[in-house]
Order: sequence, then structure tokens, then C-alpha cells
Amino acid sequence: MAPRSAVVCDDDPLLRCVLTRVIGPIGYEVCAEAESPSEALEVIDRVHADVVVLDLALRDGRGEDLLRHLVAERPETKVVVFSSHVGDLDGLLAAGATAVVEKPDFPALEVVLGDLAHGGSLRHDLRRPVARPIPALDPPEALSLSGLEPWSSFRKAAEGLLSGDAVLALDLIPTASDAGSWDHVLRTDHRLALARCAASVRRDQDRVSLSPDGVPLLLAVASHPEAPEAVFCRIREVWAREVDRGTPVGVYGHVRKGMPAGTMLDHAVEAVLFDEPTTGDPLRMI
Repeated sequence: MAPRSAVVCDDDPLLRCVLTRVIGPIGYEVCAEAESPSEALEVIDRVHADVVVLDLALRDGRGEDLLRHLVAERPETKVVVFSSHVGDLDGLLAAGATAVVEKPDFPALEVVLGDLAHGGSLRHDLRRPVARPIPALDPPEALSLSGLEPWSSFRKAAEGLLSGDAVLALDLIPTASDAGSWDHVLRTDHRLALARCAASVRRDQDRVSLSPDGVPLLLAVASHPEAPEAVFCRIREVWAREVDRGTPVGVYGHVRKGMPAGTMLDHAVEAVLFDEPTTGDPLRMI
């Protein structure tokens, strides 16, 4: 079956990028992105979109107005509202929204779009937002003085992540003055200091450890698209304030439907070790 065409309409370029990566494997070809109602109307008509993923808070306009226009002028196009500004849920459904999913519930969005992609009628229970669950992970077996848990329990916790949760792998680029003496001792000590920074900014449900290769890792549990970037920014702020030697870099990925979470964990470690992010591009998504 050929991929269905989709347009992502959101005023946040980062979220548009994440949405494009998330919904592509479900069975959609994201033909265009838009950040305003006028831009969305132009691209939707041009690509004959089957589905529009629509935020309500847009640049230079309101998503509600765009929804009503599309329902009236392009009734064959399904509109899935994906927004953190859902006020009148029943009003949006009555206005013609195919479904309403509240940000940042990516798993619920995947379920809705998956049903639409396969041509089935959307179940009534999928038309309303679904609460984003926090996985019932086993507590850490122990915690170090730095707030890190053993690799064994961390790896076990990773296997319990849900679609949409994130894995963030961290490393350091040494300063010019350190580079000449950057042996395993300096690298290990600096990585441990970086892991402490990650532990200091994590939320209660998040987990931090060191991989067998010594890479600091953080599990962002019950995550949202911007969580890894926000955590990384806080880590860099703490690092700059408390250490300020070397440049923190990172690689992150969201667990995807059908992917074992441990696979994403391995991919993130390999990417930060071997793809080597740069100071000019310190955080990459895989």
C-alpha cells in the first residue's frame, strides 16, 4: 500500500521535525510542513494531503479557524489535532476534527494515525486524548554517591520504556589544553562529572547511569519531543557553572513503536562514541 500523504502544521520547527520522523514509519509520507494557516492551506491544496496533523497555536493565526476551513473546503482530508492548548475538546470534535490528542502524547498520536493509515474507521475511544502513562519501572537496585544507578538495573529499566520515551547519551570534547593528556583517567573522571550533572537535573522518574564504555546515559521517562534537548541544555548550564572544562555533546533518540528500547540504548551509545558530535553540532537526534 502506498504511503498516505501528510502535512504537519505547527509553529515549532523542532516539533515539526520530530513529528515528521515519528509518523513516517507509520505509513505516511510527510509531503510538507507549515507554521501558519495561510502556508498550510497552500501546501495542503498543492499536495492533496490525506491527513493534516494540526497544532492550535500557530504563527499568524488560529488552528481552530484552519480546522473549520478544511472541514468545509476539503472534507476528504482528515484533521488530527495535536496540541497542548486543548480547551473545548467536544467543540473541536463537533467542528470536524477526526481526533484530538494532547501534546506530548506521541504514543496516542501513533495509534490514531496508524488506524487512519490502514483505512479502518477510527474507534470512538481514539478520538479523545489519551493520558500519557508513566511506565511502572522497577526502582534502582542502588544509587552511587553521585546519584547513578548500577548498569544492570539501568539496562533493565530501559527495557520497560514505552514508545515516545527517550534515551540521551552524553560525552565530552576535551579543551585544547587537555587534549594532549586526554587518557583514560582524565576521560573517565570527566565523564563521571558529566554524569553527576545529568543526575542533578533529572526528573524523579528519569534514570542515570554509565554504560560499560563509560558513557553517561539518561533515560527520559514519560518523555515529550523536546525533553532531551531541554535536559541537555540544563546539563550544559550546570557543567559551565560547576566544571567548565571541555564541551558536553550528546546523541538522543525516542523509542519507537515496535522497537525494543534496549536497541535505542545501544544505538545512542554507539552514535556518541563513533559518530562523534562536534562543538558546532553538540546534540544530534538519531
